Amino acid sequence: MELYIIRHADPDYENDTITPFGEKEALQLASRMKVLNLDEIFTSPMGRARKTASYTCKALGKSYTVEPWAHEVDLHITLPESERLAWISELGAHIMRSSKNIALGDQWHESDDFAGFSGQDVASYVATESDQFLARLGYKREQDFYRVTAENKHRVALFCHGGLGITWLAHLLGIPYLAAWSSFNMHTTGVTKVVLDGRKGEAVAPVCCYYSDVSHLYAAGLLEDSPTLEKGFRV
Repeated sequence: MELYIIRHADPDYENDTITPFGEKEALQLASRMKVLNLDEIFTSPMGRARKTASYTCKALGKSYTVEPWAHEVDLHITLPESERLAWISELGAHIMRSSKNIALGDQWHESDDFAGFSGQDVASYVATESDQFLARLGYKREQDFYRVTAENKHRVALFCHGGLGITWLAHLLGIPYLAAWSSFNMHTTGVTKVVLDGRKGEAVAPVCCYYSDVSHLYAAGLLEDSPTLEKGFRV
């Protein structure tokens, strides 16, 4: 199975939709997805993801299925110096990837640096819900890999969000969450391809073929004008 994790187009957060520039991004993305001839299209229940997905659905003559679990997740933390509520990446890699916190391993959330941060709950939620989603597609989670319960040769896309997508990818690939949250970003309409391959009964590990690819924006001359580059890390 080819799994495409796609962030929504440039967002209008206030109205939970996409901006006029986002519509241009979504249109170019749709042309790219049409070439892939997706078999199944899923989306977050949030408006900006559904609006983005609608362009691809129209290009392919298909409808999408809403996955309630794939909404954006809350990865905000109160910064210790300014007491400002900010996205977790603003805490800084020097804290998130410090030897003290790395040494804690899976117990990283017990560090005083993450007091009041709900990241562990978010990670557990995404892991549980995404594994149930993949189980419906023929891949059952067993410890750190997936067991193929039904061979699936489909190309499947899920339109979602930066925070959700990065957290999910960390779970799929076994990347420490602190490393993912501090070092990964997803561009608007960025496409991440993950492959799960194998025969029924085999154990497989997801393989990331490319991450947050925006070649469709580059080809259309939209990348340099993208508001995402000005906004920095926003989801």
